[in-house]
Amino acid sequence: MWTSVLTRRQFAEFIRSDSGQSLGAMETRGPELLPSADPESIVLVWARRPATSDDFPGVLLVPNERYRDFLAWVLSYLPDLRPITSLIRIVKTGEGERFFHLQSTRLARKWQNACLGLILGESSSYGASSATIRPPSLAACLGTYSFALTRSWVQGATRTEIEEIGRRWTLARLVTRQPALSPAPELLFLPWTVLLNVATGSSSTKQLAHEDALTRACEEVAERGQIIAGTVLPGSPQGPPLLFSTGDSRAPTREERVVAFESAAAILSLSEYRNPLAAFELAYRASLISPGSLEHVGLLLPLLPAFPEILVWYGFLAGLMAKAQPLSLGGGLGMRVLRDAVRQEDWLERPTCDIAFSELEMVLKADNPQTDFRIGSQSQLNVELAPGVNTVLRWPPKSESPGELFSARVSIDDVRKMMGELNARFHDLDRTRSKLVELLNLENTHREGSRRSQQSRKKR
Repeated sequence: MWTSVLTRRQFAEFIRSDSGQSLGAMETRGPELLPSADPESIVLVWARRPATSDDFPGVLLVPNERYRDFLAWVLSYLPDLRPITSLIRIVKTGEGERFFHLQSTRLARKWQNACLGLILGESSSYGASSATIRPPSLAACLGTYSFALTRSWVQGATRTEIEEIGRRWTLARLVTRQPALSPAPELLFLPWTVLLNVATGSSSTKQLAHEDALTRACEEVAERGQIIAGTVLPGSPQGPPLLFSTGDSRAPTREERVVAFESAAAILSLSEYRNPLAAFELAYRASLISPGSLEHVGLLLPLLPAFPEILVWYGFLAGLMAKAQPLSLGGGLGMRVLRDAVRQEDWLERPTCDIAFSELEMVLKADNPQTDFRIGSQSQLNVELAPGVNTVLRWPPKSESPGELFSARVSIDDVRKMMGELNARFHDLDRTRSKLVELLNLENTHREGSRRSQQSRKKR
């Protein structure tokens, strides 16, 4: 790693310079050797020794208290660089010291598959209804909450930092006025908490409702491929036993598993039983029909209105099953998503995003929001939530009025009624127009007759 300390003025000159002069960069072998910069200075950081000023740095360290002020200065005095975070990572000095100590995590295959199941289950939920499901696209998978959290886990983030990434993901959707999602982010937090509990052997500090019971159940699924007999989920209603049984020692057939699932769904879908445990139990029953795959998503679609998170649990459990493989979890799409989700990335390298979350939040919350910056796609915005953790959003943001007109609060029946009234008005207008045309034609005919009579008298 190589560093160079510059003032803001020197940095502006460096950006505009094409002389190729040396920057006087110094080799730095650890965070304790980072040059101390005064509040008005910044530190340029390269992963490798820069030969000339043509070698653009990957990271720019800014004092913590000057972070937002520096971004505002760039927006004002270096407008050609907007968004600057697409060219260079702007990192607070304190965060930079922490990133030096981060170690990338190589997830075991079962945790990779569990993450993939969460991503596919979440993206499928967004494109599903109670009758049909639209196969998720790659962009839809890369834009999920679960993909962002998987990337932060792979990058070595702590549980607290992973939760912060989830918060930024939610805020990024809010500031860019993305459509509301079902399931909502708060419903995704519990499955992720359970996964981290099972993978790390620790519990969260927030102690969510049903967290311990769900963690024990998922530990058994991860170890044995199923929940062992005797495990009870508190609050589970009376009905078919949690583990399928045919009354003898033989394994139940697939048809018998489907019948058992449908029998449980008839009970658990009742309003008094609707809770996270019921959603988990139904997803578990469905996952046992064909363990380690997502073949029976169709059975869960009618339950989406009552349990919006049920496909997320279904994907998670399918990934935890011993037989789960990326090809059975989404086929080629699953392999492609997993490749991007678990790849390693050096935080000292230059970013690959359109804009970082910090700069995006600043430009959109300004008195005059700026949305005309350069992006890589005409319809998608790639936002970096943290070094190596990106998400994909629709772009440009929708205007406020269409969002209100077609929001979830508008009833389809009301829309149809209004369309009927509008059609009736158009019909009345068309009838009035026809009468008017008829009257005008009669008047023209009368005038033409008078003109011809006058011509005839003149000839006489």
